Parts: sequence; structure tokens; C-alpha cells
Amino acid sequence: MNKNKKTHNNEEKIKKSNHQTEEVKKDQDCGCQDNKKDNASQEESKNNQPEKFSKEDCDGCDKKKDEQSSFNSHDKDNSSSKDEKDLQAELLQLKTELINEKLKSQADLENLKKRLQKEKVADVKYASMNLITDMLVPLEQLGQVLEMPNEDEMLQKFLFGFKMINKQINDVLEKDGVAEIKALGEKFDPKYHHALEKISDEKQPNGVNVAVLQKGFLYKDKIIKPAMVKINEWSENKNGENK
Repeated sequence: MNKNKKTHNNEEKIKKSNHQTEEVKKDQDCGCQDNKKDNASQEESKNNQPEKFSKEDCDGCDKKKDEQSSFNSHDKDNSSSKDEKDLQAELLQLKTELINEKLKSQADLENLKKRLQKEKVADVKYASMNLITDMLVPLEQLGQVLEMPNEDEMLQKFLFGFKMINKQINDVLEKDGVAEIKALGEKFDPKYHHALEKISDEKQPNGVNVAVLQKGFLYKDKIIKPAMVKINEWSENKNGENK
């Protein structure tokens, strides 16, 4: 019996001891948790509190901001100045091009006016050229008929009247600017003479027109009909023979 009581008492003591140990652990756990909560609360409070800067720190920040602002402003001024110079250069180039175009247009207009004026003067000056050109061939044929020899006195008197009319027509043409091209006995000039025939006669001058087959005419300063001629042309070789 005594042994059983002792055993029972020992078990009771062990239970109490274990119970006390568990309560101590709980108290410690609660204390740690409270400490953790307090530490977290303090950290959160620190984070929520605004940072405190000294006056020197603020002055330094303001100075840096002013320097940065001044630097940015300087860059903007330089960029703006460069853009303005580029714009002025483009405007100057455009102005120069417009002036050149204007001068060119004015020059073209003046040249056009001069050309039109020149053509107008030429049209007035040579207004009768086509009519005169058409008249020359029948007038030349009439002159050739009137120069034919004729022994009939009645016909000669009749032709004399036509010669007078032919002379009057030629005088009118000459007054208007028509002139016969000199060809007979003249040095051959391809500008005024066309050679239809050619002979080689040493007794006559070399390269000279010896006959006029058809008369040539000038109208003022223009050739309206070259003279058709026979030309004498010969040359000597080294032995003095004609070639």
C-alpha cells in the first residue's frame, strides 16, 4: 500500500512539473511574439516617419537642381540658336533661288520680246517677197522675148511698147528692193552663182563666169534666186599642160 501511494505521489509530481514546464514555454512564446510585434511596430513606425534632412543637405540638393536646370537651359538655347541659324540659311538659299528664277524669267521674257519684234520687222520688211519671187520668172521670160531680133517694123513698134512696160515693172521692183545679181565676167561665188555648164579656155580668165544662163535676183539683203552661169575653169600641171 505504501509503495502504491508513493508511486501515485511521484506521478502527481511529474504531472505538475510537466504542467509548469508547458506554462513556462507558453509564457516564453507569448513574450517572443510580443517582442516580435513590438519590433515590427517600431520598424513600421520608422518607415512611416518622413526622413529628416539637414539644411546643408537641402541646400546641396537645391544647388544641384539649379545647376542641372542651368545646363538644360544652356543646351536648349544652343539647340534653338542652331535651329534658327539653319532656318536662316535655308531662307537665304530659297531667296537666292527665287531671285535667280525671277532674273532668268525676266531675261527670257526680254529675249522673247526682242525675237518677236525682230520677226515683226522682218515680216514687214519682206512682206512682198513671195509675190516678187513668183513674178520674176514670167518677167524674165518676157525680157528674153523682147530681146529677140525682129526685122518687121510694125512688130518692132508693137514690141517697143512692151519694152517700156517691162522697164516700168523692173523700176518698181528695183525701188522696192529687188536687184539683179551681177554674174557676167564676175568671179564665181557659190553663194550667188550656180554653175550649170563648165568650159576650160586658157584665153579667158580662170574661175570666171563667161555666160549667164538665167538671171539671179536679190530682195533687199536676201537671195531669192541665184544666177545660173557658165564658168570657165582650168588648171596647169607641172609640165605646163592644161588639165
